[in-house]
Amino acid sequence: MTFRPGEGKRVFILREADRMNAAAANALLKTLEEPSAGNILLLTTARPHALPLTILSRCQHLRFSPLPPGEVARFLREKEGLETAAAEILAASSGGSIGRAVEMNREDYLALRNAILELLAEDNPEDLLKRLAFAGRFGTEREEILERLRILQNGYRDGLVLRETGEKERLMFRDRAGVIEAVAGRLAGHDLLRNIAAVDAAMSAIAQNANKSLTLEAMLIKLA
Repeated sequence: MTFRPGEGKRVFILREADRMNAAAANALLKTLEEPSAGNILLLTTARPHALPLTILSRCQHLRFSPLPPGEVARFLREKEGLETAAAEILAASSGGSIGRAVEMNREDYLALRNAILELLAEDNPEDLLKRLAFAGRFGTEREEILERLRILQNGYRDGLVLRETGEKERLMFRDRAGVIEAVAGRLAGHDLLRNIAAVDAAMSAIAQNANKSLTLEAMLIKLA
C-alpha cells in the first residue's frame, strides 16, 4: 500500500478480520489512520463486536443482508446449471449466501446433511455414549467442523420454526420436512432455543481456535 496503483483503485480484502490478535490489529492502525491514495481496505467479519474499538472507529461500517432464497436459486440455475429442485434445496439451506450455496453444491454435502439430520431426529437424550461418538462425525478441520455445526444449528432452528408456526415453507431444510417434524415433536420450544444457543457458543469457540474435541463433546452433552 506504500505505492499508488498504476491505474484505477487497488483493493485489499482482509477476511475474518475479527481473528486478528492485538498485535496484528495495532499494526494495522497506522495504515487505517493514514491510507495511501488509490488504495481501499475492506475488513470483512461476521462478528464486528469482536473487533477492537480502535479498528471500528476508523472504518466505515457496511452491513450486508442475506439474499432472498429466490435470488440464490436463480443464480444457481442460470450460472451453475442446476435443476430447479436442486437449486431451491441449496438456496433454502444457504442462509442467503451465494458463496455458501456454491460450496454446498457437491454430492457429499447433501449426504452429510441428511446423516446429521437423521441422527438429530433419532437422538436419545439419555444416550451419552452415542452423543460423544457423534462428535467424531464433525471432522478435524476448522471449516468442516463449522459447516457441520451450521447444519446442526439449522436443524434445531427448523424444528423451532415448525413447532411454533407449523409452516413448512419457512424451513431451510424443506426437503427433509419429515425429519424436522420428528425433531419438533421430540423437543419443547425452550429446549430447541437452548440447543441453538449451545451450538452457537460452540461455533464461536471453535472460530477462536478453542480445543475442537473438548468443545464438541461439551456441546453435545449440553444438548437436550
